Amino acid sequence: MSDRPPLKAVAGLAPASKLPKPPPRRVRPVDETAPEPVQDSGGGGEAAPQASRRPATATEPRGKRRPLPGGVGPLRGTTLSLPVDLVSQVRERARAEGVVLGELLLDALTATREDLRGQFKDNQAAVSDGLFVRRSRRASNGATAHLGVRLLAENLDVIDKLVAEVGAPSRSALIAAALRMYLSR
Repeated sequence: MSDRPPLKAVAGLAPASKLPKPPPRRVRPVDETAPEPVQDSGGGGEAAPQASRRPATATEPRGKRRPLPGGVGPLRGTTLSLPVDLVSQVRERARAEGVVLGELLLDALTATREDLRGQFKDNQAAVSDGLFVRRSRRASNGATAHLGVRLLAENLDVIDKLVAEVGAPSRSALIAAALRMYLSR
């Protein structure tokens, strides 16, 4: 045991046994009128009823995203590492145009798509030391800032395909080049 003296009681602090119990959890009611799906047992007999799926609740894991209204897919967040000066220009332009950052980013990629093809030709030089293949280090353009954007998952997939198509070293490098060209117009 310890030779430390016991702590003094704190004035106004109630013991745990005297605290009120938390309120009961509110549960969403299950729609009783929804038809239960049936599963074919494949044996030629009667189909066995399947338990109805419970409605989505706020306690479900964050990874399971439901589509947005109108049949549009779920949003996915990404963080871009961009030069500090470019981030401030992007934020000012988005504010001036009254659009969100993601829309400005998509506008920039759409407007500069053809010009991006020649931007990254010499960037993918790989060097082998005999055992491992290593990518050449990219030149640093100074301090960078993180810019978080939320885009439709489909749009992020298109951006990733564009990264591979033009040979950009990363999503951030592609978007930085597109934004620089777009903002200079």
